[in-house]
Amino acid sequence: MKTKEDVHIHVKLIDENKEPISGGEYVVRFFDEDVVVDDFLGESLIDDFGHAQVIVSEKDFKVGGSALEKYPDIYFKVYKGDEMIYKSKVFKSTHLTEAKDYPASNRLHYDLGIFKV
Repeated sequence: MKTKEDVHIHVKLIDENKEPISGGEYVVRFFDEDVVVDDFLGESLIDDFGHAQVIVSEKDFKVGGSALEKYPDIYFKVYKGDEMIYKSKVFKSTHLTEAKDYPASNRLHYDLGIFKV
């Protein structure tokens, strides 16, 4: 069972014509960059509107990182089949505690933005 402390991290992916990227052959994998080994936060298919999301909690990004890490350094990779076709910049010290609370979902949401792939 997910708790309110879990955060849904969102991205929207578009092509060069600003149309949403979609289809079952695409997968988005989210990571927390660390000094030694990056934490895998999860993966998502892309819906018909180009959206992908992963649900994380504090324990997910404190696994392999520094005990002092307060905020994760999030990035994501987009795969088409087995081929990586896009890697985002690293969003340093992502303040997930500033996520927006959508009362209807009783969850916190953090939108990384729209990305042309």
